[in-house]
This record gives sequence, structure tokens and C-alpha cells, in this order.
Amino acid sequence: MMKRPVILAAILIITSLVWGGLQWKQARFHHWLKTAPRAELEIYTKEHPDDPEALARLGILLRNDGAREESQKLLQHTVDLSPTTELYWIELSKSMDDQNLAIEKMESFLKIYPDNAAAQAQISAHLLKLGQISKARTSAEKATKLAPDSAAAWQALGDVMAATRRLPEAEKYYRKSIALDGDAEARLSLVRLLIPLQRYSEMRELCEPILRNKSSTDISPVQRLRAELYISAARLYDPLEPSEIASLQNQIKDVDSHSSKLDPQERFLPPYFLGESYLRDGKPSEAIPFLERSAALGPMYAGSLYSLSRAYRMSGNIKKADEVNRQHVRLSKNLRDIEMAMDRLDEHPGEIATMFRFADSLKDIGNKEDAKQVYQQIINSGNSVTLAKQKLVNLK
Repeated sequence: MMKRPVILAAILIITSLVWGGLQWKQARFHHWLKTAPRAELEIYTKEHPDDPEALARLGILLRNDGAREESQKLLQHTVDLSPTTELYWIELSKSMDDQNLAIEKMESFLKIYPDNAAAQAQISAHLLKLGQISKARTSAEKATKLAPDSAAAWQALGDVMAATRRLPEAEKYYRKSIALDGDAEARLSLVRLLIPLQRYSEMRELCEPILRNKSSTDISPVQRLRAELYISAARLYDPLEPSEIASLQNQIKDVDSHSSKLDPQERFLPPYFLGESYLRDGKPSEAIPFLERSAALGPMYAGSLYSLSRAYRMSGNIKKADEVNRQHVRLSKNLRDIEMAMDRLDEHPGEIATMFRFADSLKDIGNKEDAKQVYQQIINSGNSVTLAKQKLVNLK
């Protein structure tokens, strides 16, 4: 007859083996879930239609592939199945084209969990897309205070700083986010800041991990496309043979052919770098059409105008070169005035003279929507109402 301690030991061993097997099985499942392609997940979710983890993962992949409507429906079902999981709410809001509706979704989650930093960071991202920069900054700053170790919170604050052209602060916050997580989006956002600063080696260092990690489904096809563009662009400024320049031009042209997938604010970059490549190759006439398209797509990027002026001058069209250079000088001045006005308003909120300078500079660079908001703020303050109303009328 087996003694009781031996029986208990046997039971403990069997329990440990069963528990370990379950843990191993669960770990394998989560690894598969993280790396499984869309087709496999679609088969799995048909057999398991109420598995929120799998549904959420499939919803993210659908969004990455551009199937936003299908993604939104799937992620809404995921939220319905597991309404306490913050990740599902955040991914649902990311799949929504209506930014106001996305904010409503996140605010409904915050009613249950008011101190959730990730939700605050996501609301900041939606507010920024609506052009509500002050509210976006408030939400992002609140997120960093709620969770100083949240990569998403620091990235959100970096996005706000970048949108308001506070580039040193933006770089600082993006680097904090990258140090905490290494997220591809934070890396790519920081690279965007480094382009006009010509910090090409850093651009490559930031993008290389994105392209090395070929198996990760956490990195979307668009993020890979952007990383390919930035690395090719950074290499343009290395010592290169003509054949190497031609190879890089082909790589950038490939990205340019898919530029409709890029964010509208980034679509000026492929033609800009193509124009730069032809200037580098001593072919200004071939550079001009690319740089003209870049200037039209990115009217607030002074670098396109500067390079376009160079291209005209190198091709012998001095009159056109001087005309474009004047545009470049005017845009650069307005951008400096905008930065100075924003810095002044940080120290002296509501200062009317500075608000007028801010709005006037926004109007001069063609940013009528933001200028309209500033003029309206002046009117709401009750100061210089007549002048602000006149300027508002002149915008239309």
C-alpha cells in the first residue's frame, strides 16, 4: 500500500506537469498569435469567433492592409467581448476614420478608467489630427504624468511638439519613447525631424532595426515602406558611384509609386529625394519636375523650394531660380515667426499682438484653417474684435 506522503508527492508532480504543459501550450499560442499571417488568423477566428485576442490581432492586420472598415467591425466586436481591456479600445479607435467618433470611444473607456495613460495618449493623437493642438498637448502631458514609463505617452507628447515645430523637445520625447519600447512609429517620427537637420547616419540607425525585423507583424507595410525611403534617402549623401546613385533612385521611385499609401504629410518626400538625387548626379533638368511636385505636395517644407531654386540655377534659368528663392526666403521667415510666436505664447498666453503675428504668418504660408482658429480665439477674448473679424473675412 502506497504511503500518504508518496501519494501527495505523486499528485504534486502530476499537477506540476499538467500546469507546465498548459503554460507551454499557452506560450506557444501567444507566439503563434503574434507572428501568424492574416490568412491563418482568418481561419482560426472562423472556428473561434469569440476569442478576443485573436480577433484583435486580426483587426490590426486588416487595418495595416488598408481594410479599415472590416477592421473596425472586428475590433468593435472585440471590445464588446472584453470591454475592460484598454488595448482593444485603443486599436478600435485607431481604425476609425472619424476622429470625433474615435475620441468619443476613448472617452467612454475613460469614464470607467479615468487614470488610464494609454487612453489619454490615444485621445491626444486624435485631437492632433483634428488640429486641436492645445487640447492634444493637455492630454499628452496628462498621460506622461499618469504613467512616466509609458512609451505611448511620450510619443504622443513628441507628436504634439513636432506639430508645433518645437523640434528639440520633440526629439527628447521621441527618444524617451524609443528607450522604453523601441516602437517603429516613434523611430520613424524621429527620423522625420532629422531630415532637415541632415543627420543622415542617425536616420539609418533608427530605421535599420525596422527593416531587419522582417518577420514581425507589429510593423505595418507602410512603416516598412517609410523606413526603406528614409534609409535610401540617407545613403544619397554618402560618397557614391553613379551606378549606386542609379540604384538608390530606383529604390526611391519604387516607394514613390506606392506614395498613396503614405500619410498625406509625407508624400512630398519621395519626389524631394528623387530631385536631390538628380542634383547629386549633375542632372538639374531631370530634378526640376520632381522638386516642383515635392513643393506642391509639401508647401510648408522649405527644403523643396531651396533645392528647386538650385536646380533652376544649375539649368541656367536664373529668373525662375530667383523667383523660387524669394518664395523660399519668405516661407523660411514665416516658419521662424511661427516658432517665435508659439514660444512667446507659451510664456504669455493670450497676448493679442503675438496672436495676430501668429495668425498672419499661418495665413501667409497658406494654413488658413489654423489661422482661422487663432483669429477666432482673439474674437472670443473680446480684444481687437473688429480687426480680427476683418482678417477672418479676408481669409475666405
